[in-house]
Formats: sequence, C-alpha cells, structure tokens
Amino acid sequence: MRAAVNDEVLSALRMLPPRQREVLVLRYWSDRSERQIATTLGVSEGSVKSAASRGPHRLERLLVRLDDADAGASGSPDDHPFPGANQ
Repeated sequence: MRAAVNDEVLSALRMLPPRQREVLVLRYWSDRSERQIATTLGVSEGSVKSAASRGPHRLERLLVRLDDADAGASGSPDDHPFPGANQ
C-alpha cells in the first residue's frame, strides 16, 4: 500500500509545473527555507511562498484525480490517502 501511495505522489508531482514541483521538493523533501529556495531558483521569496502554499492543494487535487482514475467506479472513498478529500 505504501509503495502504491509513493508511486501516486511521484506521478502527481511529475504533473505539476516545473517551478512548483521544484519548490515543493526543495521545501518539503529537502527541508530548505523559503529564502534558500528563492536563492537557489533565482526567484523572489514571494514566488516561493506562493508556490509552497498553492502546490500542496494542487498536488492533492491531482492525487484525487489519479486515485479516481485507478479506482474507477468500484473504489471506496475510504481507500483515498486523504480521507474526506472527495467530499
């Protein structure tokens, strides 16, 4: 189950725009500060804050779509990695 969820997260990450994906990976996987990310990517801290704020919501929507596509009509709402996301 965990490997399947990891695969879904990676698939959803690949669907994000490159800049948003870079910010999310640097922020949440590499634990970089917004200032460090801005310096690394050559963008403003405001751009990083925006992407870091909107990115998880967009990622969650993509995960819901991927989960719905995999489950088809037979999937149970309880199977979703984010309970209540379909409501």
